[in-house]
Amino acid sequence: MTNILEQLKLGTANVRLIDFPGTTRKVALRVLSIAERQEAVFSTERHFKAEKIETSMVTANEYDAEVATQMLFRALRDPEKLTDAICPTLIQFRQLISRDEREMLMDSYLAFEKEVSPTPETLSGDEFDRVVSELKKKQDITILNSLSIHTLRKLVLILVAPVPS
Repeated sequence: MTNILEQLKLGTANVRLIDFPGTTRKVALRVLSIAERQEAVFSTERHFKAEKIETSMVTANEYDAEVATQMLFRALRDPEKLTDAICPTLIQFRQLISRDEREMLMDSYLAFEKEVSPTPETLSGDEFDRVVSELKKKQDITILNSLSIHTLRKLVLILVAPVPS
């Protein structure tokens, strides 16, 4: 296993090459920041309003699918030039990707995000203890910017808990 703190510090620089579903063509998959995830949701909301689509039980699945499409548009990159999206525009991306491709890519994205953004729920006790130990040893507080609120809460509880005598 790679150094957990170093992996967390990478944040949105965490990138993995994957095969585009059904092909051997490689695409880069990167982790989105909280701001990018929010923008995907806000863009979905604007899209639905612009198209005068009411959100209801009938359109709820399409709303979620559009959020996934928006996220993938932001997360998928050209493997040669990581600054470039795999498609020039969201409209073009939406037209080119199939439902099955979107679902497979979203599964890959969520698994990758979970892997590189561990939380107390996904880390074993030993792994979490290593994170705490490395934080104490390095005293590098910049890592705290990359941790989830759940991880931060658990760290605070562990670090302020009275030491058993």
